[in-house]
Amino acid sequence: MVSGLTTLTCDRLTAREWFKMRELLNGVIGTGVGLIIFFLLLPVSHPLIAVLISGAIGYGICFLLLDKRAIYINCQHCGKIIETNTPWICGSKGCRNENVDDFPFIYRCEHCGYYPKAYVCHHTGCSKPIYLSKDEQGSGFARCANAPPPEKPKPVKDPHEAEVAKEKNEIEIIRLKVDKAKLSVELKDHEKVLAPPKTIEEIYRGIVKTDIDAIRLHAYIDEEFKNDETTREKHHLWVKAIQRSLLDKN
Repeated sequence: MVSGLTTLTCDRLTAREWFKMRELLNGVIGTGVGLIIFFLLLPVSHPLIAVLISGAIGYGICFLLLDKRAIYINCQHCGKIIETNTPWICGSKGCRNENVDDFPFIYRCEHCGYYPKAYVCHHTGCSKPIYLSKDEQGSGFARCANAPPPEKPKPVKDPHEAEVAKEKNEIEIIRLKVDKAKLSVELKDHEKVLAPPKTIEEIYRGIVKTDIDAIRLHAYIDEEFKNDETTREKHHLWVKAIQRSLLDKN
């Protein structure tokens, strides 16, 4: 229904038809107002003057006042007013429509010609589709150009898949720890290979820490080199030297 000379409030399902008929409706209103003014002026003025004045007023009402008036619809969910001369984004190819006086979302896209079947309410807390026809299509909604695009719903995770993923993650961690341990052993083996060989004296120094260690080592030398007196004496001398160095330190 007509709510005023500068606005037109329509039902959402008939808004497109009202928009298509606006020029005809504006012409009828402008002509009607012009005729009324003409007949009011005719008794008090020259007919030509009455024609000029009534024509100018009728033209002004038709093309200047009514032609660009906004069409309003109500959101079917939150009940708030939506002005159809809002810049909008086409739901088909994402075209941006700024020429909203001639191509509002209740009509069609200026660029690709798409006719939106619904417009997403731009009021805070609503964001639900306002269907513009009885065909409540679930996609291709027009939306306000200044509103952020709607967030895609996050997929619901299957609890079984989440448990499997957790187990796989734990297995992967264990595998990494095993690989790390193997690498550590291999590294130590390489270090042993690369390290220079120790002399007999260095080996004995690592063994002899106390007098008891020295006695045991002397007994080992006697047994190991019992048939080689020269080598046996040399090894005993090394042990004794190590014992003296220990005494000097103490």
